[in-house]
Amino acid sequence: MFSSGIETPLKDGDILSAAGSRWIETGLRTFYFLVFIAVGAMLYTGIIRLKK
Repeated sequence: MFSSGIETPLKDGDILSAAGSRWIETGLRTFYFLVFIAVGAMLYTGIIRLKK
């Protein structure tokens, strides 16, 4: 479930460190998780409103 943390060369010639790669992966996974919760909450409230 965790990123392997591979050093990645960037377009400008710098190198993204393994730790930086893991932080970016953590941020993306957190974002996707929060989007999933938000969409689920919207669907839930929409279904509840349709039942009334």
